[in-house]
Formats: sequence, C-alpha cells, structure tokens
Amino acid sequence: MPGHVAQKISPHLLETLAQDVEVYLVTGTNGKGSTIAFLSVADNLGQERCLCNVLRSNMLNGMVTSFVMESGAFEKSPKKIAFLECESSLPIVLRKVKPAGILVNNLFLDQADRYRGVEQLMGLLRDSIQTVPDAVLFLNADDPRVVSLAEGLPNERHWFGSDVALSGCSEYDGMSCPRCGTVLEYGLHMLGHLGHWRCPTCGFARPEPESRIAAFRYVSYLECDVASPAGSRTYRVAYGQSAVLHNVLAAHVLWRAVGGDSDELAMGIVAHSLKEAR
Repeated sequence: MPGHVAQKISPHLLETLAQDVEVYLVTGTNGKGSTIAFLSVADNLGQERCLCNVLRSNMLNGMVTSFVMESGAFEKSPKKIAFLECESSLPIVLRKVKPAGILVNNLFLDQADRYRGVEQLMGLLRDSIQTVPDAVLFLNADDPRVVSLAEGLPNERHWFGSDVALSGCSEYDGMSCPRCGTVLEYGLHMLGHLGHWRCPTCGFARPEPESRIAAFRYVSYLECDVASPAGSRTYRVAYGQSAVLHNVLAAHVLWRAVGGDSDELAMGIVAHSLKEAR
C-alpha cells in the first residue's frame, strides 16, 4: 500500500530513489524469495547496508514500498546496493531502473503456467533484458531454458551450477532442445529438467559454470561446498531439501559480485534457515 500511494503522488518516484543505487534483480520462476532472504539477513549482520524487497511483493508497488520504507538503510552506507526480486513486472521495472546485474535462477513449467506457458515467459524475459545491454547476467547453467534465453544477448554473462546431483529425482525425459527440438541427453540429473545436459543433434550444451556446488552433505543440517574464482566456501542450511542449495549458490554469486564478505553470507543463511525451520 505505501508504494501504491507513493506512486499516485509521484509517478516517477522509483526512478528518483534508485538513481544512484547499484541494483541487482533476481528473476525466474522458483527460489527468488529464498535468494533475496539470504542476502537480506547477511546484509543485516554485516557492515554494508543493502535494500532488499523481503516483503514477498515482487510487483512494482512492492518494490516502491521497499525503497520508501528501507531507504534509510543507505544513510550511513558508503555504497548503495539493492537486491530486488522481480517476475512478470520485469518489463515495467526495466523502464524505470537500469540494473547493474540480473540473475535468472530457473524456468520451471509448474510456475510458468501463470504466463500462458514457459515459451511466453522466456520471450518476456528475453525482450526485457534486451533493453539493458549493459547489465551483467548471472545465469543458471544447469537449466537449458535459461541458457537458451541468453543466446544472442550482448550482455556480459557469468554461469553458475552444480557439479553434483542435488536431489534423488528419476530420469527426466520431457525436456527438448530449445534450438532443434531433439530430446536432451543428461549426464547428471538434479531436479526436473536441471542437470548436465547436451543435445545429441545440434550440440547445444551446458556451459561450464564459474561458480559451482562442488559437494554437499547431510549432517544434522544441510551443508554444501561452493567453489568459485574467489576460492571455496562452505554454507550450512537448517531446513529443506538439497534443491535449496541452488538458491544458496545464487545468493553467493550476487554477494560476491558486490564484494560482500562470505562469512556474513554464511551467517545470514544459517540465521534465516533456522528461523524458517522453527
């Protein structure tokens, strides 16, 4: 409601408030809220102050509300950063905000029906991203739809993914190559259509990720090792199945992109997951 009222008073408020802010958008179908929540708690534990739309409202009104209510977090911060969950509102948001980066986590069919199908959603995202060629893309290499989405875009891109299967799902035989329509081959399956994939006909294949989940374990909690050019880091999650580790990896990628301390993120992930597990 604050965002709705604020825009009635000042229709260009978001452009004004975000003018000097380094904005990173998180989009896709699943895991956006968890990724933003991990980043938000890490921010609260650290020295830097970031803005996150943790109100679970990823439409334009929710983003404006977050800026209005949390902009005070920037007052003592030398660097203004915002992590925003965004979905179908992406075209509208990109007309108002020029992000430093966009992360696309995954594109699942079970959520894409809200957009009349996954192809329509992919088209919406691709057309939107084409308007911001300077934005850095952070993309899930395990998802052939996400990889296909980025084809032909001039943006700088960084891939992330998993070296290990994150769930005990059975073989998935419904994913066709986005290029030629041939059924994809998988060397490793994760969740649904995610995995190490390759088209036997046209050669379209999973890119090599820069940041990746190298290993994971179940102890009294869920633990994973993330390897990246900056080194390796172990994260612990107190709830959920192993699929949540893709969201941990996404948070790691964005947190490192802004120079965040990995110790702060590790503490933030534990703190948020303990709260969710109660």
